[in-house]
Amino acid sequence: MTAFSLSSYGVTHGLDLDDLSQADLTYLYNNLAISSYLSPDMCNRTKCPVAAILAKLPNEVNCLITSSCTSISCCMEVTKLMSRPVTFHLSVDSCSWMIGYGIDSFIVNPFVMYDFEFDVWHEFWMKGIFRMRFLVTNLQGINQFRISLSIIACLERGAACDQEVVILNNTILPKGYCEKALGTSVEEFSFGQWKADKKVTTMNEYNIAILEEELRIFGYLYNRTQACDKSTKLSFLSGWSNDCPTTLMSTLPYINGPYSCNLGPSCSEITCCVNAEPISRHLTVAVNLEFCLDKVTVAVDKFVLEMRVNKLVSSGKEESLNISGIYQLKIFVEDLPNSNIYIVSFSITACWEGIHSCEMYTILDNTRLPKSLSQPYCNWKGEYVDSAFDVTSWLSAKGYPDTSPLTGVPLQDLMEHLKLNRLKGEGCDNSSTLYMPQKITGWNYSI
Repeated sequence: MTAFSLSSYGVTHGLDLDDLSQADLTYLYNNLAISSYLSPDMCNRTKCPVAAILAKLPNEVNCLITSSCTSISCCMEVTKLMSRPVTFHLSVDSCSWMIGYGIDSFIVNPFVMYDFEFDVWHEFWMKGIFRMRFLVTNLQGINQFRISLSIIACLERGAACDQEVVILNNTILPKGYCEKALGTSVEEFSFGQWKADKKVTTMNEYNIAILEEELRIFGYLYNRTQACDKSTKLSFLSGWSNDCPTTLMSTLPYINGPYSCNLGPSCSEITCCVNAEPISRHLTVAVNLEFCLDKVTVAVDKFVLEMRVNKLVSSGKEESLNISGIYQLKIFVEDLPNSNIYIVSFSITACWEGIHSCEMYTILDNTRLPKSLSQPYCNWKGEYVDSAFDVTSWLSAKGYPDTSPLTGVPLQDLMEHLKLNRLKGEGCDNSSTLYMPQKITGWNYSI
């Protein structure tokens, strides 16, 4: 309602805006066409703890930040509506890679963030009266989000909004630990029984979407134009295509299932095209070991799980990724540190008819793969990640002042752009006891 004015409304209806009854407020909400979106179970400010690291909020607002650190719910009393409480919430889930937000009952259900725009301000309005603005930056290198969030109430046309509260201002929030799983496991799931229960005879697009939704994998899979195609690169009699430019020390295992695979030119990246017949599509399953970055990624279509190679090796255990209880991807890596070799085992288990009717497909079985093809193995004197990088031009393009030293948001974004933050540890402190007492030469040699 772009032409609404609370003061004009009060005059027209003979209301004292400083003493509105519940009936007055109910009629007002109906007039504004927002009553169906306002939650009848109003938020309670007395139960909202505030973390000490966050900025102090004004008296009319309390917020709750959950143990996940990236789910925030705020209760704001709208002063011009007789302190009517309104709930604003924002949740960013790094594990399921979903975002959801809303105002009272007017919400955007959580959706997968593959098409979400980071580093861009987003606005969400309830008829223009209640609003929220937020910006999310994904700092992948340090496994954190940087979030800004404001909540707003606007009741006068052509005037400044009545209330605008900054909840988060470039606040760094950790992503937290994630279980190695995608989707939701359905107890004792059987595809045949599911079709019988749903009276499904043909898996058309509608029924496939229903199944994907129940398994909570909808939005994570490629559409049909993006899915891998076994009729092209991944089509070969042996089941393998090998783009590794050197001779391997191991023979690639025989392909014994509904999939085919490619060994990439790095010799440590495997991509497989798996036929998921019940949902009438092919899944791209990939494993990539990056020795120099100490990183291993396991991917199923859009979903990517990242781990550190040294942690995987030092654990001495097999890691697995569970996909809705249907697929299990299992990986084991052993390091031969003096020979530039990883020994890798990788398998896929498919359980469409329950855990007692699973089929296991071996992709790698104690296969020896080179860590790196370059000499020396990790060339730290190589090119910038951005080969045309120039700090002055970069700062100008981002709208940041050219100051020295860089701090705060400009420094965070620079480290992310150059992919240095993943390798950068905690900053040292030259006033710490380790470096004291300090002699005139700058040396501490008293330890």
